Amino acid sequence: MKRVVAVLIACLACLVNGCFPDEEECKQWEMPEINVTPIVYGTAVIRSSQTGVDVTGQYYADITVYTNVKKDHCNGSVSGPFITEFKILSNGVLDKQSLGTYSFSMYNEKDLIEIKLSASPPEKTIDTGKLLFYNYEDLEPYDGGYFNIQIRVDLIFDTQNKTVISGTVTLL
Repeated sequence: MKRVVAVLIACLACLVNGCFPDEEECKQWEMPEINVTPIVYGTAVIRSSQTGVDVTGQYYADITVYTNVKKDHCNGSVSGPFITEFKILSNGVLDKQSLGTYSFSMYNEKDLIEIKLSASPPEKTIDTGKLLFYNYEDLEPYDGGYFNIQIRVDLIFDTQNKTVISGTVTLL
């Protein structure tokens, strides 16, 4: 209960005092606008939690992987999240289930693109060890084009209860 009260007080303090830079402060970090489109693709390996054996070919249809992409603006506002669903094919390839892409304008050194991954069933966040963050400097070379993000998702799957136990994501 004390932690909840402390968090509420901290949030109120941020609202009153401003934890994020204001527009004037953000202006000092402005850069020429760039536009990038992140493209996430890759493969998945599913291992049995009971045996440790690769069971991707047997259980690929039971798992869905999601990317959750958002843009954190300098002033604290957020664009997104934009969620994309991937089915796992029998060979482990992540097959995007939607058409189109999301494009982001970056015009401030303090803006960030954040990418998280999750898998189901049940909806469970995969422990990536760190979130994937990309800033203006990372993305500037991709202005007007695609920013390819190749990953490998390693999942531990309970084959008896058909649930994802844990997972990791490796940036390739």
